[in-house]
Amino acid sequence: MFNLPKRSVCVDASFLLQLLVEAKWTRQAESLWAQWCEAEVNLIAPTLLYYEICNILHQQVRHNDLLPEEAQSALEMVSVFKITFYGDILLHYQAARLARNLELSATYDAHYLALCEKYGVEFWTADKRLYNSVHSALPWVHLLQESEVDCHLP
Repeated sequence: MFNLPKRSVCVDASFLLQLLVEAKWTRQAESLWAQWCEAEVNLIAPTLLYYEICNILHQQVRHNDLLPEEAQSALEMVSVFKITFYGDILLHYQAARLARNLELSATYDAHYLALCEKYGVEFWTADKRLYNSVHSALPWVHLLQESEVDCHLP
């Protein structure tokens, strides 16, 4: 394990989606993102972020919520974001343990949590179900919808 820059934050696909397509919490996500960029906060995520974003956009096209061109454009935007990606076998083991201990139905979300736990960073999500199921045990999990425009920086 190596040390991350002092100020690091992990975001998930539900958070990033708010920046990619017009959504309910886009304004809050843009505000936080701008604050993080200004403060030179290092953004991190597990490698599965790309897979999740791609699938979400695909599902939105399938359900006629997005045009294929809009989904393609959003997917291309992901590569512009300066996010450092992590994925190793130890992260999978830790995610499986967290999913079991937190009684999550799958390990996808647990990969974000495992990454945050490994590096001691905050986690930001727009997934209220996930937040509600883990926040009492993991106070460093934050819900975008409950963020203040001028949130504290890590």
